[in-house]
Amino acid sequence: MPGTGAVAAIVVVVVVLSLVIATGLLYWAAGMVGIATRTFGKSLASTILGAIASVILSLVLGFIFGSIPVIDFALSFVGGLLVMGLIVSSIFRTTFGKGMAATVIADLISLLIAGAIFGALYVVVVSAPW
Repeated sequence: MPGTGAVAAIVVVVVVLSLVIATGLLYWAAGMVGIATRTFGKSLASTILGAIASVILSLVLGFIFGSIPVIDFALSFVGGLLVMGLIVSSIFRTTFGKGMAATVIADLISLLIAGAIFGALYVVVVSAPW
């Protein structure tokens, strides 16, 4: 069993890798919607600030609507997308529509990738001889 230091190192690597992937997807999506001022640095800043703002918004909405789980989840999800769209549009200095489109495209691509990974893992685990 790995020690605490090894587990902490694995967590750090996974977080950094996830951040780089999310940043790359946002950079790619910004190019798809025609944001001319896109850079990897702006994508990184948008990803970090968007994640922080989304967590704060989810905590606030969870505090307010925590007793109603479906509404809490829906408001947190939609609110997170809107906040991320606002952050992307302000950092990239573009319209809210383009910022929102880049956010939604990046999120959809990440969901497709995660679904493919978990689907493949499910097939491997289910077809394993144990």
